[in-house]
Amino acid sequence: MNVYDQLLMEFPGIETTLTSYSSECHATMLLPSLKQALTNYDKERALYCLGEMDNWYQKNLSKIYSNSYVFHKDEHLRVAELIHLSIQKFPNQKLPLNQLLSEMKIHLIQRSQSSFESLLL
Repeated sequence: MNVYDQLLMEFPGIETTLTSYSSECHATMLLPSLKQALTNYDKERALYCLGEMDNWYQKNLSKIYSNSYVFHKDEHLRVAELIHLSIQKFPNQKLPLNQLLSEMKIHLIQRSQSSFESLLL
């Protein structure tokens, strides 16, 4: 399974885990952007969001574990590890065939349009 689809399947759990700790932290603010990036196979945006979430967890995981009001601490660790490992998978991740074909079509259309425009000038 590709990393985009895996993270989309895990997304509700990631969202629930992060927002159960705080609905106003930097990591939770990036959740809508991450979901959109994963849906659109936008590697650059997905990596940015995951990187910020990874940094947030590196800074806050010890606080989460020491907070007596936080339940499901192991789930935070699982999400933090999932995010960290997903970042490592992205450089080797190939786009699914349908997305790759779609991007190739867009590129060909853009090239055709620019060639046509240069003929008009």
